[in-house]
Amino acid sequence: MRTAIFVHQPTTVTIFTSETNLILSRMTGATNTSLSNESTLQIEPGIYKIVSSQPVTVDSGSGSDSEAVTVSSVANDKDPILQLLPTTVCEQFPGIDMCQIDDFFKVNDGKHYTP
Repeated sequence: MRTAIFVHQPTTVTIFTSETNLILSRMTGATNTSLSNESTLQIEPGIYKIVSSQPVTVDSGSGSDSEAVTVSSVANDKDPILQLLPTTVCEQFPGIDMCQIDDFFKVNDGKHYTP
């Protein structure tokens, strides 16, 4: 399972999981954060992923923080996550294209995005 987290402004999120030793990876900046059952984190704008075997819940609270975060998930690691992404993702994160996003979310030789 892959969970994509798109953060548009600095915000606090709480990530709930039934697994241990999961990693929150950031697409740029090489930031990796270990997660446990309930992790509350301050995160900067960017594109993040969590690879897990069970569903993960991301709570960004209410108000402006809830509008700063978009979350998408796919259960099968081979399914293209790009179909679930916000249509404006490249506009919201200048300098990043769909092929780079596809590479970041690819797991176990998943197929690449082809425009």
